[in-house]
Amino acid sequence: MRKVIKSALDCGDGVSADKNGNRTHYHDQRSCHLDASTFEAQRLDYGVGLMNEDKLIEYNVDEDYFRYSSGYYWEDCEASSAIFVTQKMVDKYKLEHDRTDEWSMDAHKYADWQAKNAEFFSEMESKYAQIIYLDHVIDYSKAKDGGRTTDTPHGDVKSLEFVAWFNSIPFELLKESKDDVSVERWCE
Repeated sequence: MRKVIKSALDCGDGVSADKNGNRTHYHDQRSCHLDASTFEAQRLDYGVGLMNEDKLIEYNVDEDYFRYSSGYYWEDCEASSAIFVTQKMVDKYKLEHDRTDEWSMDAHKYADWQAKNAEFFSEMESKYAQIIYLDHVIDYSKAKDGGRTTDTPHGDVKSLEFVAWFNSIPFELLKESKDDVSVERWCE
């Protein structure tokens, strides 16, 4: 399953990034699009959505982990994703993320958007209502000092199901058409 995801979402290796607040900003300008067939090929192997009581207990910025009821999720500080969604998706899923009109005012200041021209910003602002930044996890462990793995109670840390759960977005949003959900950057 991982190879299917990698081939459809691969943005390349050798990523260099700057950490700014809660977001990672990439020096390069990769643009990836999710392939609809990728979603059909994936299975919900881990009972995703069954752990409604899995609550965030702590975020430790110094040690790069999120502690949930189910264990420790170790942040991947060198990976983040950005997707744009239309107003139709905002309404359908009741999304509350950064508005594109606000994003476009300051985006050019950050490394991951500096290579984009005015036409790009204008198009994103006119076509899409919100931008959603997605954070990623590199490992999971049941205990802080326990053995780490990529298998979690919510799926493999690279699976779309897990990324949706971890970022509190509906998994179904990632299956919407490219006209309504544009993946500007998806990095593993």
